[in-house]
Formats: sequence, structure tokens, C-alpha cells
Amino acid sequence: MSKKIIAVALALVCIATIFTACKQKYETTDVNGQDLLLYTDENGNTVINDENQIVVVVTDEDGEIITYENGEEQTRFVQISGSFIGDGYIQGKNFKINTPKGWEGTQISRIIKKNTDNKCYITFVELRELGEKESITTHIEELDATNEQLREGFEQQGYIFTVEKKLTAISTYGARHYIYRIVDGEGKTVHYAENIFFEAEKIIYSVDYVCMDGEGYDETFNFASFVQENFKFNG
Repeated sequence: MSKKIIAVALALVCIATIFTACKQKYETTDVNGQDLLLYTDENGNTVINDENQIVVVVTDEDGEIITYENGEEQTRFVQISGSFIGDGYIQGKNFKINTPKGWEGTQISRIIKKNTDNKCYITFVELRELGEKESITTHIEELDATNEQLREGFEQQGYIFTVEKKLTAISTYGARHYIYRIVDGEGKTVHYAENIFFEAEKIIYSVDYVCMDGEGYDETFNFASFVQENFKFNG
């Protein structure tokens, strides 16, 4: 049996497994501007493959499910842009972020704090792919050098720029936690941000909390705890 035939057979088995695990679990949701009926897993999460596609049940104009002659539902894959907005969460191919009260999800891998003009948000990003001889230490050294340049620049403009660094963890990954604050001459926080970044398979990922212009900044909000309790990475 050729490698191509084996690959196709395995793909069909995987798809069949997905459908079996998710059978009769549907969720009607607006995806990329379309009202679609999609499968969810046993935990109620949207099934997303490695190509950032979701499994969608085919329906007719009246919203009725279209089946094959053997009674099985017809399905197709739909590409999503960035993240899928679920009920109380956003989800991409390798992450999930729960949406707390007072926040709302977007399709750009970001949840936004309401009434902040989109200036206060939490987002998940792929920062960079590391070279063969690079490690997260390489990224940290470059980041620290950039931050020192920023500190000098802001001081020349009359601002105080501080960076606090901590160690933390995301799932099974050791992570670095950087806390940024820019304060003006009157002691007001005019910009606040936190980054929790980690390395997985030679790629640096980051979960970021940003309050542009200080908008939405709340000193009682514990970002590290939020990430540990509400962010899941499965890359």
C-alpha cells in the first residue's frame, strides 16, 4: 500500500473519530459572518483541526440537516480567521481563553474589556520561530536589550518606564512573566501591559494583557492567576 493511500486512510479514520465523538452535539453560531451549525466535543468545545478549520453540519435553506442515503449528516470544513467565538470563550487551533464577565471575544484571538474603546484587551500571539541554535534565552536577551532602549527613551520624555520580571507556568510549560508600566510626571499610569511567554516546539508564544493609554487598567486584576485558570494551550 502506497504512502499516499495510507495517509488518506488515516485521515478518513481521524474524521470518522471526530464525528463519532461529537455526534449529536451541535451549536448554532455566527462564524465569519455566517450562521452555521457545528460540532462540539464532549466538553462543549468547538472541534478545530490543525488547519484552523471547524467541522460544520450542512443544512438546507430551512436550517434542516442534510443527510446522506445512509442517514449520516453531511459535513464540511470551514476555515476560521484567528479564533472562534464560543459561549463564554474564544478558541483557536492550539488555545482557548475563557471570557470573564465584562469582556467580549473577537475573531482575532483577543478578548476585549467592554467600554474601553478596544484599548484594554487580552490576546494570544505567536511571537517568533526560533532558529536551530536559538532558545527562549535568545529571545529574553533581545527583549531585555529593547526594553533598556525604551526606558532611556521614555526617561528623556519625562516618563518613568519600569519592567518587572517573574517566573510562572502555563500548562506544562515554564514561562516568563514581564510587567510593563509607563507613568507620567504626575504619577498617572498612562500605559500598562503584561506578557507571559513560553517556548513550545521552537516557537515563542505569548499571552498579553494590554491597557493602551492606561484605559481599563485595574490594579486589582491578577493577570497571572487569570491565565493559569482561564487559558489553555494544546500546541
